[in-house]
Amino acid sequence: MNFNLSGYTIALIAGGFGIIGALLGNWASHRFSDHRDRRKEFNEAADALARILTKEKVRPIPSAHIDFFSFQRVIEGRKLRNFNRAIELYEKAKKEQETNLCHDYDRSRCENFRVVS
Repeated sequence: MNFNLSGYTIALIAGGFGIIGALLGNWASHRFSDHRDRRKEFNEAADALARILTKEKVRPIPSAHIDFFSFQRVIEGRKLRNFNRAIELYEKAKKEQETNLCHDYDRSRCENFRVVS
């Protein structure tokens, strides 16, 4: 096989590969930076949520309102479904806690233990 490629043809081929390489590099760097930003948002939301839940673990705060939305918007798919299920269980436990506190104390003190929805 004898390939007689002129300098012009070689320059066109090299330029084509250069353009394709630049486009792929741009796409890959965009994907990596997007992933980094999402991870950063996730960590910020998780830190805020962990701080509140850690305080509640040590000393339950019946009237605490937790902003779950900031965390929900950074997770997707099955993790989001599992997280929503965990929120339902958490809210159910908070309602049970409120009920138990109201039975343990007199009714006048129950106003301080309302769960904010």
